[in-house]
Amino acid sequence: MAPEIASVQDDIDFGRRDVFSDTSTSLIISNSGNKDLSISNAFLSGTGQAHFNLRTEIDSDTLLVPHETMDFKIEFLPNARALLTSTLNIVSNDPNTDTLKILIKGRGVAADLSVSPFPIDFGNVLKLQNAQKEVVIENSGERPLDVYTFYLENGEESEFTLITDSTAFNNIDSSESRSIQIGIDAETEGTFSDQLIIVSNDYLEDTIRVDISARVVTPGISYGCLLYTSDAADEEDSVDLGGRRII
Repeated sequence: MAPEIASVQDDIDFGRRDVFSDTSTSLIISNSGNKDLSISNAFLSGTGQAHFNLRTEIDSDTLLVPHETMDFKIEFLPNARALLTSTLNIVSNDPNTDTLKILIKGRGVAADLSVSPFPIDFGNVLKLQNAQKEVVIENSGERPLDVYTFYLENGEESEFTLITDSTAFNNIDSSESRSIQIGIDAETEGTFSDQLIIVSNDYLEDTIRVDISARVVTPGISYGCLLYTSDAADEEDSVDLGGRRII
């Protein structure tokens, strides 16, 4: 005759849950033996234990008579996009299983915005010419990405222009992308900069700033000279270039 700890589940799987959300579930433990079961401790362990909470408190008087059950409440609070695991350890006076171990797992998911190129560099742009750059916004996360707005920080004072309408890009699915066209009217020589501001439901940064730069230069002027090979050239007014004379 002895106590015997038992669980209706071998593991707890929270599935896919939004990052920074809070989900809870219960694990039922029972005494399937014929003597009182004394539970002396319960705790979480493992690399991902920071993403889980055990809400059930254990004290020295925690006893389960034969066939009695007890609920253990566990919370999942993911703060990373990853598969997260921990182990629930329940210590008792069961002579065969002094520590019952239950695997707990869940995956944190979210929208994750990536921008390419980052930063946006037009390089050298010839004066009085127009140049454009395509900026690709991609959802590298698992949840739909909503881009609420995007704009240039300098607004109407900017040397750059948003060719793409700044209407929100909603419901960009995982691995899908959208394009933003940015242009510059190179009317004035010099070095120019601005920032593209993107506001979205990205799980880490709801506002992303992308540096934009360009250098407007004047087209170079090349100068030529008359070359000929006449032997009658005046030696005093010419320079010998290996058989050729330049006046």
